[in-house]
Parts: sequence; C-alpha cells; structure tokens
Amino acid sequence: FVRLESARGLRAADARAGTSDPFCFVSVSEGATPHRRQVSLARSSTKPKTLSPVWAEEILVAGVDGSARITFTVCDKDVLGKSDFLGQASVRLRAQADLFDGKPRTLPLYGYDVHVNDEKGKPLNLDSLNKFGEGELTARFIALPPARTCAGELTKPVKPLLGATKWVPFWIVLARGELHVFDRRGALKPKERLALRGATCALDSAKAELAVSGVSGRSKPYVLRGASARLPSWEEELIFQESFAHLLHPRVFLMFELLDFAP
Repeated sequence: FVRLESARGLRAADARAGTSDPFCFVSVSEGATPHRRQVSLARSSTKPKTLSPVWAEEILVAGVDGSARITFTVCDKDVLGKSDFLGQASVRLRAQADLFDGKPRTLPLYGYDVHVNDEKGKPLNLDSLNKFGEGELTARFIALPPARTCAGELTKPVKPLLGATKWVPFWIVLARGELHVFDRRGALKPKERLALRGATCALDSAKAELAVSGVSGRSKPYVLRGASARLPSWEEELIFQESFAHLLHPRVFLMFELLDFAP
C-alpha cells in the first residue's frame, strides 16, 4: 500500500488569497506505452487553504505487477467549476528495487505527463493542465506479505427483469484483514468493505453471493534438493475447523498459494 504523507511548495491556485485547497489522485497503470492501462484509482481528502497539505492517508494498491507505475496527481478543489491541476509525480515499481522499504520518498511535482481517468473511465476534467507543477510530494511505499494479500476477479449472478441470469465480473482485494469489493478493477471506491473477524465472514448473498473464510492451513516444506523428482509431493491432510455445509456453498473458493520456504 501507499501512505500519502504530505506536499509542500504547491502553486497558489487562488491568486488573490495566495493559497489552494489541495487533494491528490493516486492512480496505478500497467503495461508499456502506448498500451498502458489504468487499473486502480484512489483519491485523498481535501486540505483547505494551504500550500503544504498533510494527508497521512493510507491507500491500498493490490494486484499489480513489476511493470506498474504509480502516479500522484495533485489538484486544487474548486467549489464552482473544474478543479485546477497543481502538479504530478510518477514512480515505476521495477525501476527502484528498494522502493518498498517503508522510508519516506520525496518526489518533485512536474507537468501533466501521465493521463489519468476518473472513476467512470473518462479523462480527468481539470483546468491548468498546461501549467508546470511546483513543489514536491512525500509518500511511503510498503509491500504486504504475499500470504496476507491477494486480488482477483470473480463473478456474481445478476438476473434482469426479462431474460436469463448473467454473470457479471467484479474485482476483490483481500489485504490487511479486510475484504474490498469493487464494481470493476480501477473503480475509485469499493462497493463493500468488510473486516474479517473470526473464522468466517460473508457478504450478503443478495449483493454479491461471496463467502470468505479466514481459516488457513499450511503444509510442511518439501525439499527438492537431492530429490529424484522435480515436482513436490506432499500427501498431507489439512484439517479446517469449519462447517462442512459452509465449504459446500457455491460461492466459497479454496485458494492455494505455493511459496518458497525461507527458514
């Protein structure tokens, strides 16, 4: 996840008052130019009448690969009319191996180089896109353990008034003990957010028909060094203290994750 800390030295969008009301879009895109596509979007709170906002907000970024680019687009909130562009900073994950050490990173704000879409998939409607950015932004990048986070696409049944039931895809992110359910990958806000307490937590079947079990099991490490076969063979039984009827629910998924054991 990304912890958006602060910014300073921003341009004063309100020239008469000499200040701004800054907020920040945090977007994630994947792939190489010109086929890069945006897969995630979040928005910070707005800090009124300041050129040095302090957000200290955590933004979840899950399900991205090493080619992903995280972009910070700082804007000035206007009550009437379009918001003003204040500056943009962009970081490519693969370019910085030590990026996820949790230390603060200071990023200079430049012009509008990376195009960002809103929650509806349309380009951000901003004023002053031709102006160069001023100031700098500070953020922390923290990687969650792979065994505690996952993201992917599932489907849910939707029955129209006429016709057969259709299966509609939606995007889920499981991280830091919470389940985030989005209408689609790249949506601004999750449709559902659930804290996983205890063994089992389930979404309302009328909304998403998804059940999530917080129970997990682990096999013993299989040492390939010196073995005649190059494929692991455990032949173990993992016992889950879970209701058998719950495991038979049609929307329950068993997930298997293969990890390299590090003692």
